Amino acid sequence: MVIVRHFSGSVKDYLVASQIPGGVFALPDRCPHPDCQAAHVLIRWGTYERGVATGEGDYRLRIQRIRCK
Repeated sequence: MVIVRHFSGSVKDYLVASQIPGGVFALPDRCPHPDCQAAHVLIRWGTYERGVATGEGDYRLRIQRIRCK
C-alpha cells in the first residue's frame, strides 16, 4: 500500500526539510491500511530518488519509504 503525504511547500522547501531527520516528515500515528489500523507500528523503510523539473531548474528529491511492522 502506498502512503502519500501532502507537502504544501516548494521543491526547495522540500529539499531543506528533508535534510532534518524526522523533522516535518513525522510518521503517521496509525497504519492507513483498512485491515490494520494499528497504532505506532510504522517504521522508516529506506528511500528512493525522484527527479523533478520546475521553471527554476531540475532537482533530485529523496523520498522516504514507510512500512507497517
